Amino acid sequence: EINGNHTYIEDLDNNMYSLSINKFIIDNGYVYGHTNNQYEFNYEGNYFIWNLMDSKLYTYALENDYKISLRQFNLKNEPNYKDFNEYYLEYWAGWRFWLLP
Repeated sequence: EINGNHTYIEDLDNNMYSLSINKFIIDNGYVYGHTNNQYEFNYEGNYFIWNLMDSKLYTYALENDYKISLRQFNLKNEPNYKDFNEYYLEYWAGWRFWLLP
């Protein structure tokens, strides 16, 4: 991650993917959600599923194809997506903030 929403993903074959993430969820060994389609990188589509166990990245141009894959991977079909800042504040808010050097 370089700026909160632009991410580099390396798979087990050392292939590097550049992915611009808009909103996502982390669930059951997967990161999945919406890409930020204002950037053109080495993938197609507005949706992605990243399997954290084997580092495989799946991208989808159509929402219907994405939702079919969510069902195949037993993932939530209508999850509560969040952006990077929401996850960051959720983790670092409160007492953790005071422990930062």
